[in-house]
Amino acid sequence: MIQKFRRLFIAISTCALFVVLLTILGGMLGVSYYKASQQVTNVLNVLASHDG
Repeated sequence: MIQKFRRLFIAISTCALFVVLLTILGGMLGVSYYKASQQVTNVLNVLASHDG
């Protein structure tokens, strides 16, 4: 009985850790993409305002 609960606890803990890591990685990638997109937009706006 205890062995079954131990395996269940390990499985649930592993899944929870995977979800947390996936959320953190997704957030970091999202912020990085947003910042890169903003930089590209800013550079294109400067180029367009000064006729290239």
